Amino acid sequence: MSLGVIKEDSKREEMKSEQTVTPFTAAVNGGLAGAIYGGIAGMVIPPLFRRLYRVLTPLSQAQYVRNCARECSALAAAGCGIESMMRGIRGKDDLTNHLVSGSGAGLAYSFVRQGLKLKPAHALSCAAGCAVLSGTECKVID
Repeated sequence: MSLGVIKEDSKREEMKSEQTVTPFTAAVNGGLAGAIYGGIAGMVIPPLFRRLYRVLTPLSQAQYVRNCARECSALAAAGCGIESMMRGIRGKDDLTNHLVSGSGAGLAYSFVRQGLKLKPAHALSCAAGCAVLSGTECKVID
């Protein structure tokens, strides 16, 4: 019994020493990485879809890049910031942290995607989808 308590205490101390990144720094880093990845996706994906399916609305290449970068930046910033806060509050990294950060990231994505207008069905589906993806990623990594 005492061995389990010692093991859990050492885990908490190890987690606190690993957590040198503040939630603000994590959100900024996530936002920058999301903007870069979104910009790259905005440059690569639209030309492919235009050639194959001709389903995209007639926006310029710069508008696609800007939209993808904005949406991915919001998604990554919210996800990284919330996950860092949850790790700091709870003192551990588990499935609950990933589900909460995924749902928060999905809400941020939904609001940015809809022009900061509240559309409950879209917000709920984005939050649930991102939570499922984030939880699945956590289980696959562990």
